[in-house]
Amino acid sequence: MGKIIVIGNSLVEVSISDQISRLNDGVVAFAPNQIHTVVSGIGLNVALSLQTLGNRPDFLTLIGQDQIGDLIYSFISKAGIPTELVTRSEEESGISIISYHAGKDPGMLLDLKKAHDDRSLSQLPPVNYSDYKFAICCFIGFSKPYLDGFSSAGIPIAADVQVLSDVNDPEKQAYLVNAEILFLSNQAIRGKELAFIKELQKRYDNQIIGVGMGEEGSLLALRSTGDIWHIPAVFTRPVVNTIGCGDALFSSFLHGFLKSGNPLQAMERAAVYASYKAGSNGASAGFLTEAELDDWTKCTPINIKRITF
Repeated sequence: MGKIIVIGNSLVEVSISDQISRLNDGVVAFAPNQIHTVVSGIGLNVALSLQTLGNRPDFLTLIGQDQIGDLIYSFISKAGIPTELVTRSEEESGISIISYHAGKDPGMLLDLKKAHDDRSLSQLPPVNYSDYKFAICCFIGFSKPYLDGFSSAGIPIAADVQVLSDVNDPEKQAYLVNAEILFLSNQAIRGKELAFIKELQKRYDNQIIGVGMGEEGSLLALRSTGDIWHIPAVFTRPVVNTIGCGDALFSSFLHGFLKSGNPLQAMERAAVYASYKAGSNGASAGFLTEAELDDWTKCTPINIKRITF
């Protein structure tokens, strides 16, 4: 498969069940098993997912010199992810607060501190682009400066731009231009997914576009054939918290596609992978090994459909 690098953020995530009522001033209440804390972040989720599936990606991330940074660094190290590019250049580490309820899109409060600030390459860890066969650049300020370097070196790039409503979005333009494989959520384009995919293809000519649609499944657009496929959501186990399911879909698809070269098969397996992940609490929890994914795929029926548009 070749060497992979993931560039993206790491933080500490606190998930709170939305069954907890808003507290009145001065009230102290107990909420047993309704508050969960994990180390996560889009970049870390993708790197950990790939690692669990049997890869050994390099991981470039910026974390703080604070106690939260200690926790994040320890988690990454214990997970077996290489730490050479885990850089403690920040004063503070990021934090997210998730409000979740099974069957609903989670709400999120996100404090990235300064990790999303624009930077020059001179302010970032050096990367030898030619060391890699594939680059995964998650949407975060410090990943953007590396895009041109990978592109100039002829290294294929995958990017997940998360929520996108405008194909001319200036903040995400560099990712849209450089990504051979582009993933996004339908959160801001519900009901307009197909037209939006066509607009992206016309403007940027991405090789593969994946759109996560939650309980409606996902779409996969292939430049090579001109086809758009609908991959339905599948059931593996009861949903607990859907935070991080988009990261699971993205990373599992990349693993399968880079290994087999078959995008449809990779997306079918990714649908199973993301479904299973939704049965865990926390964006970095619930990832399957490849052997486990094989077993779940064998017993999970899925019927994909080519869309006429």
